[in-house]
This record gives sequence, C-alpha cells and structure tokens, in this order.
Amino acid sequence: MAFRLVNREKLLAPHRCILCERTPQKRVVDTGYNLIRGVPVSAHMRGRKYVCDTCAEHLSKALGYLSLVQAGNLKEELIAAQNRIEELNEQVALGDKIDDLRSYLRGQVNETPEAPEAEVAVENDGPA
Repeated sequence: MAFRLVNREKLLAPHRCILCERTPQKRVVDTGYNLIRGVPVSAHMRGRKYVCDTCAEHLSKALGYLSLVQAGNLKEELIAAQNRIEELNEQVALGDKIDDLRSYLRGQVNETPEAPEAEVAVENDGPA
C-alpha cells in the first residue's frame, strides 16, 4: 500500500471518495488501488480509490488516533511541562545550596570558641 496525499485537481476517474462517494473538497489520500470492471460496484465508482480528509478523520477517530490539533496541543503541553521541570530543578538546586550554607554556618557557630568572661574592675575612690 502506497497511500499518499494528492492534489484534488489531479484526481483520476471517478474523482470521488470511495467511502462517502462525494468529490473531495480539501485534502485527498490516493490509496494506490483501482476498482476494476467485473467487481459488483456501480459504474460511477469504478476507477481510482481515494479517501477524502473528512472520511480519513472519521477513520482515525474510530481507530483512536490523535488529530493534528490534538497532537499540536499535546506538544505545547509537553513543552510547558518540560519548562516547569527545569524551573523546579533550579529551585531544588538552589534549596540544596541554601541547606549547604546553613550547615556550614552552623558548623562555624559551633566551632567558635567561647569568649572569656571579662574581669570586672572595681574602681576605688578613696582610702581603704
């Protein structure tokens, strides 16, 4: 099967979608197959087999495929999620640095020797 997108102006007979039997108005998929004589099909459908974009969309929904719009929306959501993950990773790294700084400062405070108590000098203003 060599399905390919074709220009609707270049369709071969019968110039119709094999499923809905209408002339495609937008994009068209050429299936690469032909309906031949002898097959019990009305004469107006003999010839090249095409699928219009509307029928293709219905088929893709029935099969559970994403539309181009849905895929685009998911791509945008994925990019936003990746950006949020990067922001959170930066916040975690900053938090780790703050924790390291706290630990360092606590260690410095605990290692500082206590200052000796100052001796209180008593002044004597007169004879003893």
